[in-house]
Amino acid sequence: MNKFDYYKDILKLLRLPQLCAVAIAQLVLHFYYFEPAMAYYGGEAKMEALPLTLCVLATVCTAASGFLANDYFDTRIDKVNRPLTRIVDASVSRDTAFYLCMGATAIALVVSAFLAYLASNSTYFFVFAGVVGLVWFYSASYKRIMLLGNVMFGLAFAMIPFTVLLFDIWFANMTYGAFSKADAIFTKILNQSLLISFFVFGYMFVYDIVRGMEEEKGERELECRSLCIVCGKKVAKAVIIVVTIIVGLALVSCCIASKKFTGQIGIYIAFFVISLTIALSVQIVKSKVRFDYLIIYGLIYILMAVALGLMSIYAYYLE
Repeated sequence: MNKFDYYKDILKLLRLPQLCAVAIAQLVLHFYYFEPAMAYYGGEAKMEALPLTLCVLATVCTAASGFLANDYFDTRIDKVNRPLTRIVDASVSRDTAFYLCMGATAIALVVSAFLAYLASNSTYFFVFAGVVGLVWFYSASYKRIMLLGNVMFGLAFAMIPFTVLLFDIWFANMTYGAFSKADAIFTKILNQSLLISFFVFGYMFVYDIVRGMEEEKGERELECRSLCIVCGKKVAKAVIIVVTIIVGLALVSCCIASKKFTGQIGIYIAFFVISLTIALSVQIVKSKVRFDYLIIYGLIYILMAVALGLMSIYAYYLE
């Protein structure tokens, strides 16, 4: 293998499109949710370019370390499920994947430590340290435990929107904390950020169960205890559909409750979300081959993007 193909495979391991999506999601939440929200309440965002960059960089590196750890620990599963397209232990050695994972983890921890220093709050370092530990233990063992791994996977991704808004609130609180209404405003924004994280958690929880269904053959070889293996595909599909409907209805309810989504625009948005939810449910029922799962992943990404877009831009209009 020439160097070009080797480095191309390295970039595939890092999953650049997903890392870009992580960075974009946090920037959108900062510039198109938190800043307008603060303006709506008569203030302004106080997290400057440097801490914002550090926050995004730490999150991206944490995500990269999770992707690499997952590929490192899933080598035997990938040998069964993707013998021709796997990268780790083929074109890229397991040692290289491990060193890349450690490098990304180290960068995430160092950057988050500096960010906590700028925020004058060492506690926030442990937010990133906790997420790093979460993704590591998920990849190493807990992903093979029924539902626990799915919950951990969802929580890790739910921290993406929550983290940037947490730091936004902290830096703003350093300026506006003395004002009498500040606590109520920040509490409201924090609650709305938890709502955004709920949607991310729900859809990524579903995503991980679907991944377990797709990788059932390899996981059976390693005696994994995923929902699909323990309870069967019918039960796994039923759980996915129920969770998808609950999250979809919650998103529709938020749109209906928002002052911004009045009249026909609210109806159109609700119809769009319901249509995507139904399409996802139907696709889950009929899923059999890899192409079916790719469609499911695509629908999940679209729904999550819709949720992030709607909530990040208009959540502060909710009552």
